[in-house]
Amino acid sequence: MVAVGTPDQLKATSGGKTLTIWLAAGTDPSEVCRLLAREHGLEGQADADGRVVKAAVREAAQAHAAVGTLLDSGASIEDFALSEPSLEDVFFALTSASGKEAAI
Repeated sequence: MVAVGTPDQLKATSGGKTLTIWLAAGTDPSEVCRLLAREHGLEGQADADGRVVKAAVREAAQAHAAVGTLLDSGASIEDFALSEPSLEDVFFALTSASGKEAAI
C-alpha cells in the first residue's frame, strides 16, 4: 500500500497542480526533464512515448517560469496545460524516488 485516504485527500498531498507539456516530435523528453530539475527543482515524468512530460508545481507562476525556460532553451513545445493532479499523478509522485520517503 502506498497511501491511504479519499481521492481528494490524496490529491491534496501533492501540494499543487500538474503542469503537462506536449512535446513536438524530435524533442528529447529526458533533456526537458533535466532542464526542469536543474532550473526549477521540478521532477518531470515523461510518458512511454516521450511526447508528454508532467511535473508537479506549487503555483501558476512556477509553471509559467518553467515553460519560459523550456522555450528559451529551444525545446519545441506543441502545447501545455496546468490542472489539478489526477490520481495517476499522485501515484507517480508517491512512488518516485523522492516520494517513497514521504509515503512511508
